[in-house]
Amino acid sequence: MKRRDFLKFSGAVCAALASLSLDSKFVKTVSASTMRKDLPGSLGAEEIPSVCDMCFWRCPIVAKVKDGQVVKIEGNPRSPANGTAICARGNAGIQFLYDKDRLKYPLKRAGARGEGKWVRISWDEALDEIAYNIKKVKEKYGPHALAFFDHGSSAAFFREIFEALGTENFSNEPAFFQCVGPNLLAYLYTLGYQAVDPAKVDMAEAKVIILFGSHLGENVQVSLVKSMVEGLAQGAKLIVVDPRFSVAAGKADMWLPIRPGTDLALLLAWINYVIQHDLYDREFVQNHTYGFEKLKKAVQKYSLSWAAEVCDLPEEDIRKAIDLLARHRPHVCIHPGRHSAWYGSQDVNRHRAMAILTGLLGTVGVKGGFYFPTEPPLEKVSFLAGEHEEIEPPETSLKDDYPFAELFHGSPTAEIIKATRTGEPYPIKLWGICGVNVIQTIPNPYQTMEAIKKLDFIFCVDILPTESVLWADIVLPDATYLERYDGFYVGKETRCYVALRQPAVKPLFESRPAYEIAKDLARRLGLKPRYERVEDWLEAQLKPSGHSLKELKKTGLFTYP
Repeated sequence: MKRRDFLKFSGAVCAALASLSLDSKFVKTVSASTMRKDLPGSLGAEEIPSVCDMCFWRCPIVAKVKDGQVVKIEGNPRSPANGTAICARGNAGIQFLYDKDRLKYPLKRAGARGEGKWVRISWDEALDEIAYNIKKVKEKYGPHALAFFDHGSSAAFFREIFEALGTENFSNEPAFFQCVGPNLLAYLYTLGYQAVDPAKVDMAEAKVIILFGSHLGENVQVSLVKSMVEGLAQGAKLIVVDPRFSVAAGKADMWLPIRPGTDLALLLAWINYVIQHDLYDREFVQNHTYGFEKLKKAVQKYSLSWAAEVCDLPEEDIRKAIDLLARHRPHVCIHPGRHSAWYGSQDVNRHRAMAILTGLLGTVGVKGGFYFPTEPPLEKVSFLAGEHEEIEPPETSLKDDYPFAELFHGSPTAEIIKATRTGEPYPIKLWGICGVNVIQTIPNPYQTMEAIKKLDFIFCVDILPTESVLWADIVLPDATYLERYDGFYVGKETRCYVALRQPAVKPLFESRPAYEIAKDLARRLGLKPRYERVEDWLEAQLKPSGHSLKELKKTGLFTYP
């Protein structure tokens, strides 16, 4: 069909459709006749409150179950974070649960690594094999020859096992170092507390909100989007600093299409401008900061005109934006963003500059700014009982070149891989992997593959057959978050809460919850789990709160001041 003929045809179709009389009675009749009677939300579904695990945000949810199957997922209306809302990824939890490619039973490699040839084995065989190889490697090379890569809630139990075995080589979530890590470290060292992950920002009460490299409105952070929308509805001004005309930029009062990678220049110029024009919060600076004179001297060369040239922005727009922030301090919200390592090697300093500007404007511990969440009324109860081997750092630690890494457990992911590949400063011969696809998610997969070839043994605990699973010697099928208990999730929102993840349905196939897998593995390694049942472990944590597990199974969460 030629283009002209197609246009004639489509025009005729449109005209025909326009001539139809689609009265409301016709539409209602068709809708009623085609509606499924078993749609999610139908009467008779059992409602199981729990916590989503489709992303780091972990929104409280309600799983609706009919005939032993999850048919719908909604937000928990009691949740101060998301309420009844749940994002598209959260809704996809049902597809994750019933994915046809799920790992169904323990597997043992039957061919070369990566070849994809397996034999089905029992749980006892799989755990015996893993325990045997852990003991063998530890005895031959020492505890630091063991390494564990983890992500997600399931991994916590296994991480505790590796820590008890005496190794420092657990990665503490590989994504940390290439995602929120620079952000978190910068605010921790500058403001003195963990102000991010999730961001402790009160946008609902802000007079001005500014986003740097943050895609609120098109990502999965439901509670922050709701907070921002509430703030805008109450008259807050929105400034968006982003090279891309994002969804948020479309809603902004000011959009600054900055040259990529020059955020730090803009922030330094703003810091200098606020100081030189006496726009900062003198009382806050005098009472809650130190090093002000050094800061003043360090930034005095960064003018707005310099930033305009570097950032490819009109100087007048730069001035208008900072004047707007200063005029409405302290009720201004400088949102820290999240995927910070995307923005270059200066990202720690970029976030330090954002934190400094936050302090200069006095927007810490006030409505509309950064808030201080309270700690939850929970008892810290370890998964394992008794005393374990203290981690004795080797003569040369993988943390030696990373002074900030001392703040966190474990070792930098890239250094674990490098030591495995090179054997320096010591050999690493066994990897445990849980909930993370190391081959695909760590930069430079070619070096990761080189490292894997040097290993004596690899085991994976996962739900789907990732690339990392294909290179394992033993594979263990984990239960999804809709089939298991996990540790409590603490939501540090403006209204804090403690939420329970509990199973909505029984584990499919031969998959097992991480607690049960880790418990049986720990015993084979001479370690003692503190409780036989995961419910008893959870109940012990709740003692200071005045709440019970029975109560949380019904409500899903409780809030606290």
